[in-house]
Amino acid sequence: MPSVRDGLTPVADEAQLPDLVRRSLDRMRSHAERKASDGSVEVIAAATDTGYTIELASPRGTLHLRYAPRRRPAGAWDLDERNGFQVFDANSMDATKKFAGKLMAALADLFGLGAAPAVPGQTGQARQASVNNSVRVRRHSVIRV
Repeated sequence: MPSVRDGLTPVADEAQLPDLVRRSLDRMRSHAERKASDGSVEVIAAATDTGYTIELASPRGTLHLRYAPRRRPAGAWDLDERNGFQVFDANSMDATKKFAGKLMAALADLFGLGAAPAVPGQTGQARQASVNNSVRVRRHSVIRV
């Protein structure tokens, strides 16, 4: 499993993490357990000079989510505006630009979900536009007493 830890040491007490960071850590662990039930994805939270980093490491690569305190309101945290996430491929090369700032695409790639699941009955067929007529519009917009 690749490890691009950059000196990241897991926090000793995750209960001390800011609420947003702790909720994100819990969501990432839950997501990792559902998608990689074999335990091949490791999720940790680490304190850094600028805030906290959540690291997801899998055989396909590593994702760093960087959280920093916001100026207002006091005590609020959010993804770092300049460097919110960073992706490293299996060879520990920075692959962040590949995702053009789209975190969900990076997560999908990390867990091996390259494409959306096929929808039965729509393979090779264009979807028909739904017909919108005045009766349907009135039925949903008129208040009946």
